[in-house]
Amino acid sequence: MAARNEAKDEKKSYTVTGALAIVKGTDGKVKYLYRGSAVPDGVSSEEVARLEELGLIASDADVTPGIAAKPE
Repeated sequence: MAARNEAKDEKKSYTVTGALAIVKGTDGKVKYLYRGSAVPDGVSSEEVARLEELGLIASDADVTPGIAAKPE
C-alpha cells in the first residue's frame, strides 16, 4: 500500500499555459484544451513531456493563478 501512496504523491497536475493544446489521450482520443484548463488524467508521461517542452503546459507548482503565459 505504501507504493500506491508514493505513486499518487509523485503524480503532478498540469495546466495549459498556451492558447490551445491538442492533447492525445491514452484512450486514443484527441482533446482540445484551452489556456487555464487542467490537463486530464489519461495523458501519457511522454505526451506531457512533449507538451511541456513546447511550452503549452506547465506543472501547477509552476503556474501563478491569474497570470497568463507570456507570448514569445
